[in-house]
Amino acid sequence: MIQLLLPRYFLKEESSERAERVAENYQLITGDRAIAEVANVAWKRVLFFNESKEIALKARRRGIDFIRSACMYVCEVISSQELLEDAFEIGIADKITINI
Repeated sequence: MIQLLLPRYFLKEESSERAERVAENYQLITGDRAIAEVANVAWKRVLFFNESKEIALKARRRGIDFIRSACMYVCEVISSQELLEDAFEIGIADKITINI
């Protein structure tokens, strides 16, 4: 869950306030690909929303630093390999792509 929330917390957008409210009310978990997701959102902000590269880089660094340090105290980080079997079954059953 936090993999979806983190980029919205560090790279402010319309859904940022909602993401913060969700984070306050739930136990947070993330896959080990959260760092890549934060970097991907920063990239999109520069290319598609004309955000300053410097601002996006600063937000990306803060997000990655958070995952590497503070995140281990406020959320559980799960290996994507641990999720792969269940994700595959869910993807087949629900006809959706696997994104862990």
